[in-house]
Amino acid sequence: MSIFGSLYTAVSGLNAQSNAIGMISNNIANVSTVGYKRIDASFSSLVTTDTNTGTYSPGSVLANPTPTISQQGILQQSSSPTDVAISGNGFFVVKSSTTDPLAAPYYTRAGSFSTDSNGNLVNTGGFYLYGWPLDQNGNIPANASNISSLVPVNTAFLGGLTQPTSTATIDMNLNSAATSAQYPISTTTPASYSTAVEVYDSLGTGHNVTLNFTKTTTPTASVTGTVDISKVNGNMAGQVVGMTSTDSFTISTTGTAVTNTTINTGGTVASMLAQINAIQDPTTGKPLLYAQLNPVTGALNIASRNIGDTFSLANVNGTPLTALGINTQLQSQAVGNIDTTTYSQTDMVTGTPNMPAGSNFTLKNSVTGVTTTVNINAGMTDLLAQLNAITGVSASIDSATGFLDIRSTNNAALTLTDGANAPLATYFGIAAAPTTYNVTGLVPPPSQSPNLLTALNPANNVNTNGWWNVSFTTPSGAVVGDGAINFTGGGLLNAVPDTNQQVLTALNNINWGNGSNPQNINFNMAGFTQFASGYDIVASNQNGAALGLQTGVSIDKDGYVVAQFSNGQSQKIYQLPIATFSNPNGLNSESGNAFSQTDKSGTYNLRLSNTGGAGTVSSGTLEASNVDLAKEFSSMIVTQQAYAANSKVITTANQMTQALLQIQP
Repeated sequence: MSIFGSLYTAVSGLNAQSNAIGMISNNIANVSTVGYKRIDASFSSLVTTDTNTGTYSPGSVLANPTPTISQQGILQQSSSPTDVAISGNGFFVVKSSTTDPLAAPYYTRAGSFSTDSNGNLVNTGGFYLYGWPLDQNGNIPANASNISSLVPVNTAFLGGLTQPTSTATIDMNLNSAATSAQYPISTTTPASYSTAVEVYDSLGTGHNVTLNFTKTTTPTASVTGTVDISKVNGNMAGQVVGMTSTDSFTISTTGTAVTNTTINTGGTVASMLAQINAIQDPTTGKPLLYAQLNPVTGALNIASRNIGDTFSLANVNGTPLTALGINTQLQSQAVGNIDTTTYSQTDMVTGTPNMPAGSNFTLKNSVTGVTTTVNINAGMTDLLAQLNAITGVSASIDSATGFLDIRSTNNAALTLTDGANAPLATYFGIAAAPTTYNVTGLVPPPSQSPNLLTALNPANNVNTNGWWNVSFTTPSGAVVGDGAINFTGGGLLNAVPDTNQQVLTALNNINWGNGSNPQNINFNMAGFTQFASGYDIVASNQNGAALGLQTGVSIDKDGYVVAQFSNGQSQKIYQLPIATFSNPNGLNSESGNAFSQTDKSGTYNLRLSNTGGAGTVSSGTLEASNVDLAKEFSSMIVTQQAYAANSKVITTANQMTQALLQIQP
C-alpha cells in the first residue's frame, strides 16, 4: 500500500506544482496589466487517516489559488485626464453594456478609461464606467445607495455652457478729497466718479453695469457757516467780525441723547471745535456731534453723528452765530409724531384716517406776512401740494418715520393754528393751538432718511464726511440699485460684513431687454476704501462667462466627471461612486480584469470618495499590477524543483515496484 500510495502522493504533488506554475505564469503574463491582482498558490495537505498505527498511508497535496485583490499596486502617472485610480479601498462600478438593463454590475480597479464613438467612458477590458448623474444643483440621486441609481458616464455634451453672473467683487479707492454735493442727491447731479463691470446674462451676453459714485454731504442733521475762519490766528474775538470775548451759544441735541451745552467762542477756533466735539451721550460716552472747518470754504461745519438725531443752536451772549454766518442757515420746523404712511393718498375723509369733512388749519409766514388756510378735502398728496405751494414753506413725509415735516425755507417763523376738528394735533401730532415755530436755530435732518446700501456697523461712529451716494445703472440707463454708503475715519467701509467677510448689495430682477432671464447679482463692496488719493480700481471680478463650447473632460479627486469649456468655465456632470466590500478577496475574477460579487465578498456599499473607508480617486493616474516579478521568478524556481522532486519519487517508486515483481515464488 505504501509504494502505491507514494505514487499517488507524488502524482498529486505534480498536479499541485503544475497548478502553481500556471498561477505564476498568469501573474508574469499580466505584470503590465493595469489594476491586475496577483494570484498566489497556497498549498495544503490531505492526510489519510489509518487506525493501524503500525503502518503509514501517505496522503496528497492541494494547490489553492489565493487572490490578493485587497493588495494595492503602485500608482503611476498618466497623460490622459480620464485615467483614474483609487488610492485605498474600493472599486469602480462598470458594466459590459450601456443599453442592456439586465447587464450585471462588475467592479474593477482598472481605470484606463477613454471615450468611445458614442461618448461613453470605457476601459481596455471593454467595460463601461457607471456613475451618479448630477442634477442642476450638483446633487446626486436620493437613492444613491442602490446600484440602480447609476447610469453610464457619457461625455457627449453637445451644447455650449453659459454662466450668468450671480456675484461680483470690486476692490477700489474713492478720493476723499472730492467735492461733496448737497444731500439728498438730485438726479441731475453729475457723479464724482463712474466705473463699469461687465457681467453676463443667462444667454451668455455681456452687459456693462455702471457704478456711479457721488460724494455727498452728510445725510444727518448738519449746518455750515458762510464765514472763513480757517485763517484766524489766536482768539476769534477781534479777528472775526462781530465776535467778542464774552460771546457764547448753546447746542441742544435730541434723539439718541438729550443734551444742552454752552459753547464759548471768545477763544481760538481749535477751542470751539474741541468743545463741540466733546459733547457726548451721557449713557454710552460716545460723541454726538462732529465739528470741523469746511476744507474748501474754511467755514464752521457742525453735523450730527447719528442718523435721525437733531440739534438746535441759539445765541446766549452776543451774536456769535451771526458772526460765524450760521444764523441765516437756520430754519424753523414743525414735525409731527404720528406715522402717516397708512393715510389715504386720495381721500382722508372717507378713507383712513376717516378725518371729518371740513377739517382745516392755517399757516402764517413771518417774512411774507401771509396767512394761508389749508383745507383737508382730499388725501395726503393734495395736502402736501397745498403746503408746498405756500411761499417760504417746504413740506414732506419723512421716509423713515412717516411723520409730517413742515419747515420754512426763507428764515421765517411759522405760526400754525388748528382749525376745524384740530387735524394738526389729532391726526399729525403737531402741537398747534396756535403755536409759533420761531427761527431758534433748529437744524433739522433732511426730509427723507438715507437709503443705505449697507447696514452701518454700530461699533463705528459715522464719519460725517465719509458719505457717498452709489447707483447701479444698465446700458439702457435703468437704475437697478441706489443708496448711500459711509466710510470710517480710517478710510474703511463702515458696514457689517457677513460670515464670509463680505459686504453684499443685492441687485434683483435685472431685465436686460434681450429675452434673457431676469437676473439677480450680489455685489461685494467689502474692498471699498476712501483715502486721500486718486480713484483706483484695485481688482474687479465676477463669476459669469460668455457662451463656451466643450473642450475636454477630466475626473477630479472627489470623483466628479468635469466638462471643460472654451470660456474657461467647467461643469460637473457625474460623480463616481466607490464600491467597497467587507471581504474584497472573496470577489470572483472575471475576464477583462473585473470582479463580481459573491457570498464570500459580502454585499457592495456605494460610497463617496474618501468617505466611509473608501479610498480617494486619483486623477491622471493608473494603478499598476501588484505582481512582483522577482518574487514570481523565485517561486518559479522553487516550483520547478518541487515538480522535479515529485517526478523523482515516481521514478523511485516505479523501481521498487519492478524489484517487487522480480521476486520468484
